[in-house]
Amino acid sequence: MSRRLQELDALRGLAALAVLFCHFASTCYQLSILPCEFRYGSYGPHLFFMISGFVILMTLARTELAADFVVSRFSRLYPAYWASIALTLAVLWAFPDGDPPPTLPQILANLSMLQTWLRVPDLEVSFWTLGVELKFYVIMFAVYLAGRIRSIEPFVLLWLGLIATYRVAVAFEAPSMPLAKTLLIADYGHLFAAGLVFYRIKTDGYRWSRHALLAACMALQVVAGSWEATVMVASFFGLFYLFVGDRLSGIAVRPLVYLGTISYPLYLIHACIGAACIPRLPGLWRWPALTLAVPLLISLAAAAAITHGLEQPTMRFVRNSYKSWRPQLLRWRLRFARSAAGEAHRPST
Repeated sequence: MSRRLQELDALRGLAALAVLFCHFASTCYQLSILPCEFRYGSYGPHLFFMISGFVILMTLARTELAADFVVSRFSRLYPAYWASIALTLAVLWAFPDGDPPPTLPQILANLSMLQTWLRVPDLEVSFWTLGVELKFYVIMFAVYLAGRIRSIEPFVLLWLGLIATYRVAVAFEAPSMPLAKTLLIADYGHLFAAGLVFYRIKTDGYRWSRHALLAACMALQVVAGSWEATVMVASFFGLFYLFVGDRLSGIAVRPLVYLGTISYPLYLIHACIGAACIPRLPGLWRWPALTLAVPLLISLAAAAAITHGLEQPTMRFVRNSYKSWRPQLLRWRLRFARSAAGEAHRPST
């Protein structure tokens, strides 16, 4: 694994851990185990979105076929997600929390990962970010099909301009525009865009125009969020500047890198484990550290089991299976290109 990916994995692991402690501390606060919540962990998804922007451009830069991207994203997202849904349902069945059990339509909608778009409640609180990620993947897939991946800055400028236009319209109390908000990912698009720009800085160097785009991303954050959120996002920008300048290698230590490796299932499953476990540990409530440690260890063990027992083997199987018929896709594409070229050069009658 390259040092660059190790640093990103470490950041991803820290973001997942922050979200985990945010949810665990909230449960402890409600039970009067802790005197306050850990609300700063709620900004972990902001860092996730910036990392996604960086990584998706890195993936698309070496994508030869559209199917490569689809298979890559499917094998990365869905196996661990389906396993997390199964675990969530098992926990809800074994430790009911008093709420009505999920319905079959709700479960099916969540299995598709399209529940946000279908206006169906998430089975678990952490699942909300997946709908946002999917929107971003659709946008980037369209950019790839348009052949604009290697010159991403004009697209970023257009995207940020459209978000700014939407924000101005909202400020002047324009009629509700939910479709525009959804298509633009108006609340978080600037974070994905920042990840795209940081990738270009990492691979192609510093330019004033890229710093200007990042300044525009921060300006949109000021408009979109609170001052606390702005300070947190500014700190993430600082981390990324250190990262692209090769000054963040110190965080690429083995525990954090491994935490990043299991961060996806850990992010998906920790909330249901904490909600089921913490209220059932009254004997440990006098020691908040132990009360937090028990669900943390269970979550880490479950995430490691999903990663090594299902996610990675399934990912290898799907991608290896795809490699067996990928050459046929390349041949079809070549035939289509030749046919299109022949039609373009055929004289008109």
